[in-house]
Amino acid sequence: MIVLSSFLYIPLCLLTGAFYAGVLYYKDKKSDFSGRIQWIGASLRFVVVSLICFLLLSPMIHTTITVQQKPVLVIAQDNSVSMVSGSDSLRVRQELPAAAKRLAGQLEKVYDVRFVNFGSAVNDGLSEQFNEQATDFSALFSNLKTRLENRQQSAVVLLSDGIVNRGADPLYATSDAGFRIFAVGYGDTLSQRDTKIKQLHVNKVAFVGTSFPVEIVVNASGCKGENLKVKLSVEGEKKGEQEVAVTSELFSKNIGFTVQTRKKGLLRIEAEVSPLEGETSVHNNKYETYIEVLDNRLKVLVLGSAPHPDLGALRQIILSQYHLEVDVQTPPFNLPNPDAYNLIVYHQLPSVAFPMTDFINQASNAGVSSLFILGALTDLKLFNNLLPPVSVHADRDEMSYAIPVVNKQFTLFVMPETATNMYPGLPPFSVPSGAYNLGSGTDVLLYQKIDGIQTGRPLVVFGKLKDARCGVITGEGLWRQRQITWMETGSPEMYDIWLTKTIQYLTVRESKKRLRVSAARTFQQFEPVLFDAELYNKSYEMINDPEVQLEIKDEQDQSFPYNFARHDKAFSLNLGRFPSGRYTWEASTTESGETLKEKGDFVVIPANLELQNMQADNRLLYNLTSSRGGVFVPETKIDSIAVMLLNERRLKPVLLSEEHVTEWIGLFSVFILIIVLLTGEWVLRRWAGSY
Repeated sequence: MIVLSSFLYIPLCLLTGAFYAGVLYYKDKKSDFSGRIQWIGASLRFVVVSLICFLLLSPMIHTTITVQQKPVLVIAQDNSVSMVSGSDSLRVRQELPAAAKRLAGQLEKVYDVRFVNFGSAVNDGLSEQFNEQATDFSALFSNLKTRLENRQQSAVVLLSDGIVNRGADPLYATSDAGFRIFAVGYGDTLSQRDTKIKQLHVNKVAFVGTSFPVEIVVNASGCKGENLKVKLSVEGEKKGEQEVAVTSELFSKNIGFTVQTRKKGLLRIEAEVSPLEGETSVHNNKYETYIEVLDNRLKVLVLGSAPHPDLGALRQIILSQYHLEVDVQTPPFNLPNPDAYNLIVYHQLPSVAFPMTDFINQASNAGVSSLFILGALTDLKLFNNLLPPVSVHADRDEMSYAIPVVNKQFTLFVMPETATNMYPGLPPFSVPSGAYNLGSGTDVLLYQKIDGIQTGRPLVVFGKLKDARCGVITGEGLWRQRQITWMETGSPEMYDIWLTKTIQYLTVRESKKRLRVSAARTFQQFEPVLFDAELYNKSYEMINDPEVQLEIKDEQDQSFPYNFARHDKAFSLNLGRFPSGRYTWEASTTESGETLKEKGDFVVIPANLELQNMQADNRLLYNLTSSRGGVFVPETKIDSIAVMLLNERRLKPVLLSEEHVTEWIGLFSVFILIIVLLTGEWVLRRWAGSY
């Protein structure tokens, strides 16, 4: 369709072309052209001039393209260990991928079929490995919500045993999903003869010269009347044993032991229940974990200008780190000697009512790290006079609402994307309105996003106060974000990451080592092993020009060499997942002719999650499908899913129309047409003996 501002101009274009051709050919008395030549030449000139005039009106071509979009069907395969832990494991390995492909072949003409596999993470495609060490349905559904956000006509087919051991409640995770769910149930739903160590409760950290409790939860099914032997070992040395009589068909008992610590380091704690004849599996008869033994705890003091929910959240976060002690005070204060603490948190301090500048200066002069959390009660003039990493100059006592945005150039520690991706959906911080000025030598972790616009204002920034480490959170309200995370995921752990890393960074007194490597001491088997490193020259300026090597050795003394990746001014390394066991590492580099080294160790704790419960949960799959308008079938009837989906009337193709508007003057074909017409006229006039 041709679009023009006014079609009344077309006769004017034709009239202009006719007038130009008439003047050129019929008013030229000197030409010797024959009548036929004059008519042909005039016609060519008429068309060219009329077309050029027409193009000057900026005509456009409006076209509409209609495309049929198939509904999306995602086939999600459970890739966890529990899927192949039963007696039919070989059959499941062979038949499940083949059944999924057969189902896709039956539906691909009607649906846009896609494959994913899931466990602790979600990956594209089918998998025949069945090696995921945990099953997290909430991570799967969160991923699918993102993938299918703009596809109203969509459905998911789950191929799973329904066993969930990580993440939020699947029913809650799908409460706002826009897709329908169908499920095919695998595994055995019957209770089987089995004994297992269900859980091993122990603190993550203990201290030299103290004793710590260990609690073993032993379960048994189908073993009534039998006697179980439960043994506890530390570093392979037997520390205790108890005999337990099974008194019911579904039996559970907690057994307590006490262990004495003698030296610092990582201790391997192992619980074992002796297997009985005829058990379905003996893989879950052992449970292994590690505890870190330290010399002493680090102490944190939290001071608040008034009672506030942030203070309770901070206390919980700090106490979750077993190597930390915390004291929380609100007015009236009983201020201790600041040198007794590794970190002091000032919540909305200094304030008009509680200036506290002498205490703050005393603490920073003693080298005690500080963390300031600004709010409506903070006296910004007193705060700015302390010369913190950032100063805030507010014209009025007004607060804004800011969403955190991660600074990708931040280098002090690494933030996992799984944690930072959730920030946009959390409640905002309440931050002072005004001008923010960063000091020298600062590192910004989070910026403020206000009314959808990312600003250069820092939300979380690190620097120095005197010679001590200092952090500033320029807003209050972290308790709201933590609470929402807890409601959505079943745990605040993912939100707490940035605060635990902040506290960890600030509680450590600054090292004088030029090569500094940091890594966790323990990792779960389904977690990636992460390292961070910093390198300083002799003037203690951070650099990353030299290569930094990392060598890891396992318990068999097998060596694995790696090179750190440069990350802005620092280094980082993601080694992926490691098998369970104990590892030692050594990092090394050469700077200014000097060889620098750093050593350490870590352990990868075996993931027992998938072996703790091998009884399929078809009821969960049924409830999921019922709540999302789908159907549950056992694996023997997987082909019936194809029949249902082919006859499904609510999942229909969508017609999408795309409109395109193109200006004639930009068409190459029109340009060629004008050139051809003008060239034809020129050739005609030359042939007739004129120009």
